[in-house]
Amino acid sequence: MKLKLNYVVIDDDILAHKALEILVSKYDFLECVGSCYDAFAAISLLAEKKPDLLFLDIEMPGMTGMELLSIIDKSIKVIVTSCSSNYAVDTYLYPNIVGYLKKPIRDALLCKTLSNVLHLSNTNEAEKNVQASEKKALTSITVKGSKGNEVVYLSDVVLFKSVRNYIDVVRDDNKTFKYNASLKKIASLLPPNDFVRINKSIIISIHKIKNIRENKVELIDNRLFTIGDNYIEHFNSQYKELQHI
Repeated sequence: MKLKLNYVVIDDDILAHKALEILVSKYDFLECVGSCYDAFAAISLLAEKKPDLLFLDIEMPGMTGMELLSIIDKSIKVIVTSCSSNYAVDTYLYPNIVGYLKKPIRDALLCKTLSNVLHLSNTNEAEKNVQASEKKALTSITVKGSKGNEVVYLSDVVLFKSVRNYIDVVRDDNKTFKYNASLKKIASLLPPNDFVRINKSIIISIHKIKNIRENKVELIDNRLFTIGDNYIEHFNSQYKELQHI
């Protein structure tokens, strides 16, 4: 399916609207869903239309474009259009700004900017699809071992342990691998019925539990861990649910 981006133009100059409309008319992935001539009116327009892209003038009466940027939805990609280059440095404060076009807008620079926007949008969409697919059917992960990358099946994993900027993945044959992600990230991908977090640093496989003693859990490799106070209620709930399956 071809990507389509809806956009809004905010500029107090009527001629600037017309000029921009002519320039972007050649790009079939862009569709205008609204325009207005001051930042105050833009607030309700953006809330209603929820565009993917915003062409925003900076110097406007009443409320400037920079002031509007601080209150709008940060998921909207913004291309700044201005007669001055004085605001270019300020735009680095806003990660959703994807371009800065100085008026009069040159077609070549607009083309390059929109190419970057399209690439960014396609990349984001692809990442969302990949993440959804991983979460839906994750059965293995690619990790770093002593001999390079290796596939580890989740059914063989005993635990995940956070170590600074990476994770130790411990398999049931006592081999340990490195996985480049945060514990929060891996937790979002793991099947919730198979793994449970027991403290700030460790996620264990429910199927690899050997014994439970009050607030401690012993795994099949005889490792013994304390279940954190903030995690024990969730752990007990998950473990009891497994017993009834």
